Amino acid sequence: RLEEERRSQVASGLPLSMLTGIHINPQEAGPRIVGLLSERLVLAPGEVLEPDRDTASTGSQYCFINKGRVMVEFNQVEVQPLAPGTVVHEGLLAEFDARIRADLSTELYRISCSDFGLAVASDPNAQRWIWQFRLKEREMLKKLRGRLTNARGVRTVARAREQEIHEYVTEKATRANRAKNLKNAREDYHLELLPPATAPVGFHPQVISTRQGSHSITSSKSSTEMPSLRRRDKKASSKLRLPAHAESGAGLKYYPVVKLPRIGSREPSGGSLQMSRSLPSLSNKGSISAPRL
Repeated sequence: RLEEERRSQVASGLPLSMLTGIHINPQEAGPRIVGLLSERLVLAPGEVLEPDRDTASTGSQYCFINKGRVMVEFNQVEVQPLAPGTVVHEGLLAEFDARIRADLSTELYRISCSDFGLAVASDPNAQRWIWQFRLKEREMLKKLRGRLTNARGVRTVARAREQEIHEYVTEKATRANRAKNLKNAREDYHLELLPPATAPVGFHPQVISTRQGSHSITSSKSSTEMPSLRRRDKKASSKLRLPAHAESGAGLKYYPVVKLPRIGSREPSGGSLQMSRSLPSLSNKGSISAPRL
C-alpha cells in the first residue's frame, strides 16, 4: 500500500502540484522527487497533529494541506484556518506550542526541509518556480507569526491582570449595591414640615391693587419679585399701581424734615468757608447760644 501511494504521488507531482498561485510541471524531476520523499497523512475531524521542532531528530519539516481544512490552535484558542493549497513550516508552530486540528477529513503531506532542498537542487528546472514558493512560504510565516504572537500576548496580559480585573469587578458590584441601599433608604425617609411662621407684632404687609386682584408684598421680599408679578399679569396688560399716597408723593410727609441753617449773606466777599459756617457763640456769662437762622 505504501508503494502504491508513493507511485501515485510521483505520477501526479503531489504535493507541489496542488500549491495555489504556482505553476509546476508534475513531469519534471524536482516535483517527482519531492512526491517520492513526502509522507501522506489523513486526519479525521477533530484529530490533532503535533508539529515537530527544528531541533527534533527529523529536523524542520514542511506541511502541505491537500484536501479538507485545518485550524491552527494556541492554548485551545483558534488562531488561523488553513485551506487546501497552503504550506506551513512546522518549526514555527512548535516554537509557539501551537498545534494543527482538523475541522474536516483532511489530507496532509510532510517532508523534511533538507530533503526538499536536495530535490530542488537536483533539478535545474526548479529555478522557474522555487522563488515563487519561497515568497509564498515567507508570506505564510509572517502571517502566522503575527497571529501567534498576538495570541500569546493576550494570554500573558490576561494572567497578569486577572487579579486586578477581579478586584475591580468586586468593588464595582459593592459600590452599586451600596448606592441602591442608600437610594431605598432616602425614599423611605420623610422630613416633617414645620408650621408656618407668624408675622411679627405690628408688621402689616403692603397691599398693591391690580385689575385682577390684590397682591400683598411684605418688606422681607426683594424687588426682584416685581418682574415675576408683571409676567403673571401680562395677559391683563395692566401695570401695577402703587397706593394713592405713594403715587401723589404724600408718602414723603411721613418722614421728619430737618431745617438746615441759613448762610448769612452780609459776610464780605472772598471770605473763607469758616466765616460762612454757623458757629455757636459764647456769651459773657460763658453759656453757648444757638446760631441765628
